[in-house]
Amino acid sequence: MIDYYTGKRPRKYNLRPKINIYTMPKSGEQHNPKTIDFLNRFLEKRNPPPVYGKIENTLSKKKVFEDPRKIEEMSGKLFQVYDFPSYLRPTVNQKADGWKLNVLNTYSGSMINLTQYEGIDDYLKQNFSAGRRSKFRTYKKRLEIAFNIEYKTYYGYISKQEYNNLFDALYQMITRRFSQRNLQNHDIGNWEVYKEIAYPLINKKEGVLFVIYHDKKPISISFDILFDKIVYGYLRSYDIDYAKFYLGFIDANRQLEWHFTNGFEIFDLLKGQYDYKSKLTDSSYYFQKHIIYDSKSFAASIQGTLTTIRVKLFYNFIKLLKMFKVHLIYHKLMDYIIQRKLSKYPLTASTKNKEVISCVDIVELEDSKILKPISLENRDFFFLKKHVYDFLYTNKESLDSIKLFELKGESNAFAICGQKKIRKIAFETV
Repeated sequence: MIDYYTGKRPRKYNLRPKINIYTMPKSGEQHNPKTIDFLNRFLEKRNPPPVYGKIENTLSKKKVFEDPRKIEEMSGKLFQVYDFPSYLRPTVNQKADGWKLNVLNTYSGSMINLTQYEGIDDYLKQNFSAGRRSKFRTYKKRLEIAFNIEYKTYYGYISKQEYNNLFDALYQMITRRFSQRNLQNHDIGNWEVYKEIAYPLINKKEGVLFVIYHDKKPISISFDILFDKIVYGYLRSYDIDYAKFYLGFIDANRQLEWHFTNGFEIFDLLKGQYDYKSKLTDSSYYFQKHIIYDSKSFAASIQGTLTTIRVKLFYNFIKLLKMFKVHLIYHKLMDYIIQRKLSKYPLTASTKNKEVISCVDIVELEDSKILKPISLENRDFFFLKKHVYDFLYTNKESLDSIKLFELKGESNAFAICGQKKIRKIAFETV
């Protein structure tokens, strides 16, 4: 999962890691643990690990999963299940007599408990000041003034071609966002896995895709996975040219309205402690690691106990490192290494960044200063989009009402002419 507000990897909104499952040993061999990614099995594959006979939502007091099947050939085995949300309560399969479950808290997650509110208006009123709610309305109103905006929700059906187009656009949004912030993305290599699983989930009403369009162009895309009455925020991003309009908050409020309308009880935003989450969420929980083993087996009991101790020591060590801010040093070092690698590849003229060296509002634009009118549809002027869109937001203008000009006598100088104001911007290539 990828975080569209910050551009950083979540789940510490990371993409799902690959499952690492070891082949189970034959009798008399060393017992290697079977490592299971719970969210992958539970959400993506709809096949919770057989070690759980029942899973209950502790907030709603409802069962979200029950498996009456008898587990065959389980004797002497050991399982490690990670990323199990603490608001779910597991019961070890009753057919697995003598099995023991050790629970360890790992990373924190955040969510919105939708059952505490009557609807989106009640949620906003309880969590945001009147001034903040007014700003949310302003973001949406100004977006709709500036552009021809359409909102779409794909739930139950999406054509393969439209789906591919949207996921390709989402990929471009994410990679551009990471590039803008000079951040590394460890998980984008798993993109094809996500692209493969999301399509059937949407068409089976086990996933939902939210899209905001400017004309026919997607500018914000979010994909959530659904299980029972729980929504999991999985993939999301937006076009950074439209950042001034706070698309993240517009999209989040739109999603929440849909979740309330359709009777969902939890909106789980998963891992990652980011500023926007502290504003949106009302509850936190722990991701847990479960060590499950056959206590009737001496070998499995020893290894289960030792594994529990090792995992507990590891996460205590991580907490200690965070106290001394070591994790921040690590991330800075990794970003530096990535930038060193990228610096080996010189930028072409089309990929070089243009830095603003002056930006001023002027009273009028003399015809003698105009070199030629230009269009944002011309790829040579794509770099102007963000600056034009910022102008639209600030001045409450429509894109259809402005004119753009390249100016004479100055290198990389342009004018944005609206109905209310004129802005002159000059750039240098860096």
